[in-house]
Amino acid sequence: MTSICRTVCAFSLERFDSNKGFFKPDKAWVLNNGELSGPRKNIFHVGSCWSRSLFDAVRGYPAEGTGYDLIFEQQLSQQFSDAFDIYDIQPHEIYYLYRWGGTGSYHMSGYGSLKVGGNVGHQQVETFVQNRARRGEIPQGHIPLQPGWQIDYRQLVSSHITTLAEQSAPT
Repeated sequence: MTSICRTVCAFSLERFDSNKGFFKPDKAWVLNNGELSGPRKNIFHVGSCWSRSLFDAVRGYPAEGTGYDLIFEQQLSQQFSDAFDIYDIQPHEIYYLYRWGGTGSYHMSGYGSLKVGGNVGHQQVETFVQNRARRGEIPQGHIPLQPGWQIDYRQLVSSHITTLAEQSAPT
């Protein structure tokens, strides 16, 4: 796991232009109920890097619920349009896998649309988590952590890239 993190960090940092203060790839893989798809374009904010000076210049994240990432990046692109180049990442370079349905967790973006100033999503997420805890689906108390993946995501993506290449190969 640590070597994957080093690889992802190195990839991003090699492409991060400190004069611009921003780096972001334009695509990710998407895993939804066990089905891998993509590469897909989306915000995928978690894959971006920015300098502290850019972050501070737009006053960081807005006090919003769902959509805070969209608002943050809109503010960056408005104030620093010359820095806000999105990297056209190739399938074999993609390091972010967005897990949507089938995880047993939640996504705040699934709890309503952005309403600036509406702070949408926090109450819905709280209710979701409380209900799962009440049903015994979320353990309570002392929980020993045992990190590990139930799926070999590397192999899943590798197989998907091979399938995409086979589908696009001339016959």
